[in-house]
Amino acid sequence: MIHELTLKGYRGFADYKVPGLARVNLLLGTNNSGKTSVLEAVRLLCGSGDPSAIWQALAQRGERWFPDEPDRYVSRTAAEADICHLFLGHEMELGTTFRIESKNSIGERWISYTVVEKTKHDAADHAPKRDPSDEPLFGRFSIAVGGDPAPPVKTFRLTARGGLSADEIMRDIHARRRTTDLGNVQFLSTDFVSADYVLSNWAKIALRPEEDRIVKALQILQPDLEAFRVVGGERYPGSRGGVIVKCKRSELPVPIGSMGEGMWRILCLAMAVIRAQNGVLLVDEIDTGFHYTVMTQMWEMIIGASTQFDVQVFATTHSYDCVSSLAAACTKSASLCAHANQVSIQRIERGTQAVAFTEAEFVSAAQHRIEIR
Repeated sequence: MIHELTLKGYRGFADYKVPGLARVNLLLGTNNSGKTSVLEAVRLLCGSGDPSAIWQALAQRGERWFPDEPDRYVSRTAAEADICHLFLGHEMELGTTFRIESKNSIGERWISYTVVEKTKHDAADHAPKRDPSDEPLFGRFSIAVGGDPAPPVKTFRLTARGGLSADEIMRDIHARRRTTDLGNVQFLSTDFVSADYVLSNWAKIALRPEEDRIVKALQILQPDLEAFRVVGGERYPGSRGGVIVKCKRSELPVPIGSMGEGMWRILCLAMAVIRAQNGVLLVDEIDTGFHYTVMTQMWEMIIGASTQFDVQVFATTHSYDCVSSLAAACTKSASLCAHANQVSIQRIERGTQAVAFTEAEFVSAAQHRIEIR
């Protein structure tokens, strides 16, 4: 479990510490304070240098280039991720670097990315040969990746524009698959979570005790819900298809999409914390889709499941209701928070260090309606 996080030269952070981390951590702060950047940093650290972790972080922010050609069938390799945005000041030149470090229960861990001159070895194309028109024009720079534990891919090439190509993501993919230390990280963004996520994880949960946990999570929003099933069906971007639920008040099951955004969000949240077993769950804007009256139960579910499945949770919010509900969950279910270092709140703000609030501190602040955001 990560106890302290340090970001050096990453996005808007020159040298920034996030201390006093616990099992469940709620990150607060104004817009553009860097809350999502902290989630990304944890994701990259746990990814141990896998370029696909960088690609996903950039793609979710829209930090990509696409070819100018209108051909809708253009190869994926023509897209590039604009990697300069990961470096302080959005600037990247020879020697530019960023580093992410953590202190945890088994020692220190770190990962670094540095712009270097491309070597002859870097230029070798280990990916399967494709049509030459699909190959990006690589430039003179590469990214050198260092870390402890050692990353499976120690360097990846940049294009002439300084981007990371989809082709490079595929390079050395077998080396990444052989690595057993990439960690188990589940990330839920503020964007819609598609049915693919649910369907792809269903086989690992169905007919196991974990399925009962998901039913109980859904009952937070729909108390008379009896069961849910993943039945497959048509899938497309933005789809909620393939999941049905059965309630006592209805003789027939109904699609979960008929029950609103909150039901889909709680399903994905419950599934993610279970699938993150022995790893990390990252949730951007965790209160999205939830009315304030159900947030206390949501937090009880998160705290209980994270303890059972040994998951460290990092979540962000702007909502005072989300903060007060976390305090209420800690007060209401003292047994869930009986152990030290169980829950913390971190206020991300400009400077050199986040402001950490222990459980006792933010519970007291909520009881006296003291603003800590």
